[in-house]
Amino acid sequence: MVSKGFRHGVAAAAVCLATAVGSVPVGVAAAEPKPTAPASSDGGLRPCGKNPAGLQNQIYFGTKVVEAPRTYATDFRRPDNKDFCSYNVARGNLRYRPDGLTLAIPPNTSGANNAEILSRVAFPKGRRSTVRVNADRIKGLNGTVGWGVATRTLEYPQLQVAWFFYNDTDSELGKLTTQLKPIAEHLAGGLPKGFFAMVKTENNLIPRVMPLPMSLLDGTHDYAVTASRSGTLFAVDGKTVADFDMVLSDTVRVIGYDKPVPLIFQTWVDSNYWFPYPIKQQNPAGHSYRLERFAEGPVASTPTRF
Repeated sequence: MVSKGFRHGVAAAAVCLATAVGSVPVGVAAAEPKPTAPASSDGGLRPCGKNPAGLQNQIYFGTKVVEAPRTYATDFRRPDNKDFCSYNVARGNLRYRPDGLTLAIPPNTSGANNAEILSRVAFPKGRRSTVRVNADRIKGLNGTVGWGVATRTLEYPQLQVAWFFYNDTDSELGKLTTQLKPIAEHLAGGLPKGFFAMVKTENNLIPRVMPLPMSLLDGTHDYAVTASRSGTLFAVDGKTVADFDMVLSDTVRVIGYDKPVPLIFQTWVDSNYWFPYPIKQQNPAGHSYRLERFAEGPVASTPTRF
């Protein structure tokens, strides 16, 4: 769920419109839903937990404990409760198998489902996050899917994201989004519908996007996000697909929260279309994708392709 929670997740034109009217951008929910899926839906990965009661519980929805940056990796064959936690909503579910971790949502005619995991390790500049994903069962989803890094805050100026992001629907909203294509391309570089790389940095109200071919969701690919002192780079299978001169801050300060908020790895699938609010969509069939490998660490020692 965009990040759902923030999104899950800030799509380009959607965010631009959201900013113009003071609404909530993609990547930030109008009201963060609390995890409601039964414990058995998490595959053994413990829930992320909640912040202490107070204003910060309305503003920041990161993991309860975030560790200092370090090198770590997984093949997603079993729950890793040291490095990750789950944030499922409604009937979103996680399934660990020998070939990796499947995040799935079932068919739905009402309500919103979300399956999501978050890292417990901070992601500052000078680091790279690479994940191998099989997204064969994503196409046709009325909703969003993404993977990358985010600060997961509802305080929009401090929201930061660097995502590979899918946002689509076959409803009338999809047609309306397409009509706004000229505005989206002028303000943010692309249309907030389809598959794209997206970056939003601290205190920048309008994110930047780079539309990507939907074919990059066929089969299995390695997707890498690299944060440096000069910009943010996206690569697929070792080849650069987007290079932004937007620099992510290591941490941001969030109203009412007494600790600096870092970027963390995040990935999710949900049944909301972001335009510019999260709008629930119907899905006659279930959708899922599989995480097969992950590595995060210094740029020099972390590959863009496994």
